Amino acid sequence: MARVGGQPLDSVSIASLRSYIAVVEAKSFSVAARQLRLATSTVSKHVVGLERDLGYPLIYRNTRRANVTEAGERFYQRCKSILFELDEAVSRGDTPAAPMDGHLRITVPPSFATAVLSPMLPTLLGDHPGLSVDLIVTSALPDFIRERIDLAILLRETLPTKFPSRRLCANPRVFCASPGYLDAHGVPQTPEDLAAHRCIVSLISGEVDPWMIRQKGIVKPMPMSGQLASDNGNLLKLSCLSGCGIGNFYRFHVYKELASGALVEILPDYQCQTNNIYAVLPHRQLVPPRTQAFLEHIADRIGSPPFWLAG
Repeated sequence: MARVGGQPLDSVSIASLRSYIAVVEAKSFSVAARQLRLATSTVSKHVVGLERDLGYPLIYRNTRRANVTEAGERFYQRCKSILFELDEAVSRGDTPAAPMDGHLRITVPPSFATAVLSPMLPTLLGDHPGLSVDLIVTSALPDFIRERIDLAILLRETLPTKFPSRRLCANPRVFCASPGYLDAHGVPQTPEDLAAHRCIVSLISGEVDPWMIRQKGIVKPMPMSGQLASDNGNLLKLSCLSGCGIGNFYRFHVYKELASGALVEILPDYQCQTNNIYAVLPHRQLVPPRTQAFLEHIADRIGSPPFWLAG
Protein backbone atom coordinates (compact mmCIF):
# COMPACT_ATOMS: atom_id res chain seq x y z
CA MET A 1 0.00 0.00 0.00
CA ALA A 2 1.45 3.36 -1.04
CA ARG A 3 1.29 6.02 1.64
CA VAL A 4 1.93 9.77 1.64
CA GLY A 5 1.48 11.65 4.88
CA GLY A 6 0.12 8.45 6.45
CA GLN A 7 -2.91 8.24 4.14
CA PRO A 8 -3.59 5.30 1.79
CA LEU A 9 -3.50 6.06 -1.94
CA ASP A 10 -4.66 2.73 -3.35
CA SER A 11 -7.75 4.36 -4.85
CA VAL A 12 -5.85 7.08 -6.73
CA SER A 13 -6.09 6.73 -10.51
CA ILE A 14 -3.62 7.74 -13.18
CA ALA A 15 -6.32 10.11 -14.43
CA SER A 16 -6.24 11.89 -11.06
CA LEU A 17 -2.49 12.41 -11.29
CA ARG A 18 -2.70 13.64 -14.88
CA SER A 19 -5.49 16.02 -13.94
CA TYR A 20 -3.47 17.41 -11.06
CA ILE A 21 -0.37 17.94 -13.21
CA ALA A 22 -2.46 19.71 -15.86
CA VAL A 23 -4.01 22.06 -13.29
CA VAL A 24 -0.61 22.96 -11.80
CA GLU A 25 0.90 23.71 -15.21
CA ALA A 26 -2.13 25.60 -16.55
CA LYS A 27 -2.89 27.34 -13.22
CA SER A 28 -6.54 26.85 -14.13
CA PHE A 29 -9.06 24.04 -13.74
CA SER A 30 -10.97 25.05 -16.85
CA VAL A 31 -7.88 25.30 -19.04
CA ALA A 32 -6.62 21.95 -17.75
CA ALA A 33 -10.02 20.41 -18.47
CA ARG A 34 -9.92 21.66 -22.07
CA GLN A 35 -6.44 20.27 -22.54
CA LEU A 36 -7.51 16.87 -21.18
CA ARG A 37 -10.89 16.98 -22.97
CA LEU A 38 -12.71 16.47 -19.70
CA ALA A 39 -15.41 18.38 -17.86
CA THR A 40 -14.10 20.95 -15.40
CA SER A 41 -16.10 19.27 -12.67
CA THR A 42 -14.35 15.98 -13.41
CA VAL A 43 -10.89 17.54 -13.14
CA SER A 44 -11.90 19.28 -9.92
CA LYS A 45 -13.22 15.99 -8.52
CA HIS A 46 -9.88 14.29 -9.29
CA VAL A 47 -7.90 16.98 -7.46
CA VAL A 48 -10.28 17.10 -4.50
CA GLY A 49 -9.98 13.32 -4.22
CA LEU A 50 -6.19 13.56 -4.12
CA GLU A 51 -6.33 16.22 -1.42
CA ARG A 52 -8.76 14.14 0.61
CA ASP A 53 -6.56 11.03 0.44
CA LEU A 54 -3.35 12.95 1.12
CA GLY A 55 -4.82 14.94 3.96
CA TYR A 56 -3.46 18.33 2.90
CA PRO A 57 -4.31 20.98 0.28
CA LEU A 58 -2.55 20.89 -3.07
CA ILE A 59 -4.11 23.91 -4.76
CA TYR A 60 -5.15 27.36 -3.57
CA ARG A 61 -8.25 28.30 -5.54
CA ASN A 62 -9.67 31.70 -6.39
CA THR A 63 -11.92 33.00 -9.12
CA ARG A 64 -9.06 33.59 -11.57
CA ARG A 65 -6.20 31.23 -10.85
CA ALA A 66 -5.29 27.95 -9.22
CA ASN A 67 -1.94 28.25 -7.41
CA VAL A 68 -0.01 25.29 -6.09
CA THR A 69 0.78 25.05 -2.37
CA GLU A 70 4.30 24.31 -1.13
CA ALA A 71 3.32 20.71 -0.37
CA GLY A 72 1.51 20.57 -3.70
CA GLU A 73 4.70 21.63 -5.48
CA ARG A 74 6.60 18.69 -3.99
CA PHE A 75 3.79 16.31 -4.86
CA TYR A 76 3.67 17.69 -8.42
CA GLN A 77 7.35 16.87 -8.95
CA ARG A 78 6.82 13.32 -7.73
CA CYS A 79 3.75 12.85 -9.90
CA LYS A 80 5.56 14.13 -12.97
CA SER A 81 8.49 11.77 -12.45
CA ILE A 82 6.23 8.78 -11.79
CA LEU A 83 4.08 9.40 -14.87
CA PHE A 84 7.15 9.93 -17.03
CA GLU A 85 8.54 6.55 -16.01
CA LEU A 86 5.13 4.93 -16.52
CA ASP A 87 4.70 6.43 -19.99
CA GLU A 88 8.19 5.31 -20.95
CA ALA A 89 7.48 1.77 -19.78
CA VAL A 90 4.21 1.61 -21.72
CA SER A 91 5.58 3.11 -24.93
CA ARG A 92 8.72 0.97 -25.04
CA GLY A 93 7.50 -2.27 -23.56
CA ASP A 94 10.51 -4.39 -22.63
CA THR A 95 12.95 -2.14 -24.50
CA PRO A 96 14.81 0.09 -22.06
CA ALA A 97 14.78 3.79 -22.92
CA ALA A 98 18.06 5.41 -23.87
CA PRO A 99 19.18 7.80 -21.09
CA MET A 100 18.72 10.87 -23.29
CA ASP A 101 15.48 9.93 -25.01
CA GLY A 102 12.60 12.32 -24.34
CA HIS A 103 11.98 16.06 -24.19
CA LEU A 104 13.87 18.68 -22.17
CA ARG A 105 13.14 22.33 -21.42
CA ILE A 106 16.26 24.26 -20.44
CA THR A 107 16.94 27.91 -19.66
CA VAL A 108 20.38 29.31 -20.44
CA PRO A 109 21.90 32.83 -20.43
CA PRO A 110 22.42 34.40 -23.88
CA SER A 111 26.23 34.56 -23.80
CA PHE A 112 26.56 30.98 -22.53
CA ALA A 113 24.06 29.78 -25.13
CA THR A 114 26.03 31.17 -28.06
CA ALA A 115 29.61 30.68 -26.85
CA VAL A 116 29.44 27.38 -24.96
CA LEU A 117 26.22 25.43 -25.47
CA SER A 118 25.54 26.10 -29.15
CA PRO A 119 28.75 24.40 -30.39
CA MET A 120 27.83 21.29 -28.37
CA LEU A 121 24.36 20.86 -29.85
CA PRO A 122 25.10 19.36 -33.30
CA THR A 123 27.00 16.40 -31.84
CA LEU A 124 24.63 16.04 -28.89
CA LEU A 125 21.45 15.97 -30.98
CA GLY A 126 23.07 13.92 -33.71
CA ASP A 127 24.14 11.23 -31.23
CA HIS A 128 20.72 11.18 -29.55
CA PRO A 129 17.94 11.24 -32.17
CA GLY A 130 15.37 10.40 -29.48
CA LEU A 131 16.08 13.66 -27.65
CA SER A 132 14.30 16.97 -28.27
CA VAL A 133 15.21 20.21 -26.50
CA ASP A 134 13.51 23.55 -25.90
CA LEU A 135 16.19 26.17 -25.16
CA ILE A 136 14.79 29.28 -23.50
CA VAL A 137 17.44 32.01 -23.60
CA THR A 138 17.26 34.10 -20.42
CA SER A 139 19.49 35.08 -17.51
CA ALA A 140 16.61 34.94 -15.01
CA LEU A 141 15.87 32.18 -12.54
CA PRO A 142 12.81 30.47 -14.04
CA ASP A 143 9.56 29.46 -12.41
CA PHE A 144 10.31 25.74 -12.72
CA ILE A 145 6.74 24.56 -12.29
CA ARG A 146 4.86 27.16 -14.31
CA GLU A 147 7.38 27.06 -17.16
CA ARG A 148 7.94 23.28 -16.90
CA ILE A 149 11.73 23.72 -16.79
CA ASP A 150 13.93 20.64 -16.33
CA LEU A 151 17.29 22.41 -15.99
CA ALA A 152 18.50 26.02 -15.68
CA ILE A 153 22.02 27.31 -16.25
CA LEU A 154 22.76 30.42 -14.15
CA LEU A 155 25.78 32.73 -13.91
CA ARG A 156 25.83 33.95 -10.33
CA GLU A 157 28.15 34.57 -7.40
CA THR A 158 25.76 32.66 -5.15
CA LEU A 159 22.32 31.18 -5.70
CA PRO A 160 19.40 32.73 -3.77
CA THR A 161 17.21 29.72 -4.43
CA LYS A 162 15.83 26.76 -2.55
CA PHE A 163 16.32 24.48 -5.54
CA PRO A 164 19.23 22.02 -5.70
CA SER A 165 22.20 23.07 -7.78
CA ARG A 166 25.55 21.92 -9.04
CA ARG A 167 28.50 24.27 -9.48
CA LEU A 168 29.99 23.49 -12.88
CA CYS A 169 33.01 25.79 -12.67
CA ALA A 170 34.31 29.22 -11.77
CA ASN A 171 33.42 31.97 -14.21
CA PRO A 172 36.12 34.65 -14.44
CA ARG A 173 35.79 37.90 -16.37
CA VAL A 174 38.30 39.73 -18.52
CA PHE A 175 38.83 43.40 -19.41
CA CYS A 176 39.57 43.65 -23.11
CA ALA A 177 39.48 45.81 -26.22
CA SER A 178 40.32 45.53 -29.91
CA PRO A 179 43.90 46.21 -31.04
CA GLY A 180 42.61 49.09 -33.16
CA TYR A 181 41.00 50.79 -30.19
CA LEU A 182 44.12 50.41 -28.05
CA ASP A 183 46.36 51.71 -30.84
CA ALA A 184 44.17 54.79 -31.17
CA HIS A 185 43.50 55.52 -27.48
CA GLY A 186 46.32 53.88 -25.56
CA VAL A 187 46.38 51.01 -23.06
CA PRO A 188 45.07 51.80 -19.54
CA GLN A 189 47.53 50.83 -16.82
CA THR A 190 45.26 51.26 -13.77
CA PRO A 191 41.49 51.20 -13.19
CA GLU A 192 41.58 54.98 -12.73
CA ASP A 193 42.74 55.29 -16.34
CA LEU A 194 39.38 53.90 -17.50
CA ALA A 195 37.78 57.28 -16.81
CA ALA A 196 39.58 58.63 -19.88
CA HIS A 197 38.40 55.79 -22.11
CA ARG A 198 35.21 54.77 -23.86
CA CYS A 199 33.78 51.79 -22.00
CA ILE A 200 31.11 49.35 -23.13
CA VAL A 201 28.88 48.47 -20.18
CA SER A 202 26.12 46.03 -19.33
CA LEU A 203 22.61 46.87 -18.23
CA ILE A 204 21.00 44.78 -15.50
CA SER A 205 17.28 45.48 -15.06
CA GLY A 206 17.80 48.78 -16.82
CA GLU A 207 20.68 49.89 -14.58
CA VAL A 208 24.39 50.03 -15.45
CA ASP A 209 26.23 47.05 -13.94
CA PRO A 210 29.35 48.26 -12.06
CA TRP A 211 32.70 46.61 -12.78
CA MET A 212 34.27 44.76 -9.87
CA ILE A 213 37.90 45.81 -9.36
CA ARG A 214 40.52 44.17 -7.14
CA GLN A 215 43.10 46.53 -5.66
CA LYS A 216 45.49 45.66 -2.83
CA GLY A 217 43.48 42.54 -2.02
CA ILE A 218 40.21 44.43 -1.74
CA VAL A 219 37.36 43.91 -4.19
CA LYS A 220 35.13 46.92 -4.75
CA PRO A 221 32.63 48.03 -7.39
CA MET A 222 33.67 50.76 -9.80
CA PRO A 223 30.67 52.73 -11.09
CA MET A 224 30.87 52.83 -14.87
CA SER A 225 29.45 55.01 -17.57
CA GLY A 226 30.04 54.64 -21.27
CA GLN A 227 29.03 55.69 -24.72
CA LEU A 228 27.30 52.32 -25.21
CA ALA A 229 25.26 50.29 -22.72
CA SER A 230 23.12 47.23 -23.44
CA ASP A 231 21.54 44.21 -21.80
CA ASN A 232 22.67 42.03 -24.73
CA GLY A 233 26.14 40.58 -24.21
CA ASN A 234 26.52 39.47 -27.82
CA LEU A 235 25.87 43.01 -29.05
CA LEU A 236 28.45 44.35 -26.60
CA LYS A 237 31.05 41.84 -27.77
CA LEU A 238 30.52 42.71 -31.44
CA SER A 239 30.80 46.39 -30.56
CA CYS A 240 34.04 45.76 -28.69
CA LEU A 241 35.42 43.81 -31.67
CA SER A 242 34.60 46.72 -33.96
CA GLY A 243 36.58 49.16 -31.80
CA CYS A 244 33.82 50.92 -29.88
CA GLY A 245 35.66 50.72 -26.57
CA ILE A 246 36.77 48.62 -23.61
CA GLY A 247 34.52 45.79 -22.41
CA ASN A 248 34.32 43.52 -19.38
CA PHE A 249 33.19 40.05 -20.47
CA TYR A 250 32.95 36.54 -19.13
CA ARG A 251 36.10 34.82 -20.35
CA PHE A 252 34.13 31.97 -21.93
CA HIS A 253 32.38 34.58 -24.08
CA VAL A 254 35.58 35.97 -25.64
CA TYR A 255 38.19 33.20 -25.30
CA LYS A 256 38.31 32.58 -29.06
CA GLU A 257 38.77 36.28 -29.81
CA LEU A 258 41.52 36.52 -27.17
CA ALA A 259 43.30 33.50 -28.63
CA SER A 260 43.13 34.89 -32.17
CA GLY A 261 44.22 38.40 -31.17
CA ALA A 262 40.94 39.99 -32.26
CA LEU A 263 40.65 41.19 -28.64
CA VAL A 264 43.47 42.01 -26.22
CA GLU A 265 43.29 41.53 -22.46
CA ILE A 266 44.06 44.58 -20.33
CA LEU A 267 44.36 45.23 -16.58
CA PRO A 268 44.71 41.51 -15.71
CA ASP A 269 46.05 42.27 -12.23
CA TYR A 270 42.88 44.17 -11.32
CA GLN A 271 40.32 41.61 -12.45
CA CYS A 272 38.56 39.55 -9.78
CA GLN A 273 36.68 36.29 -9.64
CA THR A 274 33.13 37.03 -8.53
CA ASN A 275 31.04 34.53 -10.44
CA ASN A 276 30.27 30.84 -10.96
CA ILE A 277 28.37 28.74 -13.48
CA TYR A 278 25.60 26.68 -11.87
CA ALA A 279 23.18 24.06 -13.09
CA VAL A 280 19.90 24.29 -11.15
CA LEU A 281 17.31 21.52 -10.98
CA PRO A 282 13.68 21.63 -9.81
CA HIS A 283 14.11 18.60 -7.55
CA ARG A 284 17.04 16.81 -5.91
CA GLN A 285 15.84 13.20 -5.83
CA LEU A 286 13.49 13.02 -8.80
CA VAL A 287 15.76 13.81 -11.73
CA PRO A 288 14.72 12.09 -14.99
CA PRO A 289 17.55 10.13 -16.65
CA ARG A 290 17.59 12.42 -19.70
CA THR A 291 18.08 15.50 -17.50
CA GLN A 292 20.95 13.87 -15.60
CA ALA A 293 22.53 12.64 -18.83
CA PHE A 294 22.26 16.08 -20.44
CA LEU A 295 23.82 17.72 -17.39
CA GLU A 296 26.69 15.23 -17.37
CA HIS A 297 27.22 15.86 -21.09
CA ILE A 298 27.57 19.61 -20.47
CA ALA A 299 29.88 19.10 -17.49
CA ASP A 300 32.11 16.67 -19.41
CA ARG A 301 32.37 19.00 -22.42
CA ILE A 302 33.21 21.99 -20.21
CA GLY A 303 35.90 20.00 -18.43
CA SER A 304 38.01 20.79 -15.38
CA PRO A 305 39.53 23.29 -15.78
CA PRO A 306 36.97 24.56 -18.29
CA PHE A 307 38.14 24.41 -21.89
CA TRP A 308 38.23 28.21 -22.24
CA LEU A 309 40.91 28.33 -19.51
CA ALA A 310 42.80 25.14 -20.34
CA GLY A 311 44.77 26.66 -23.21
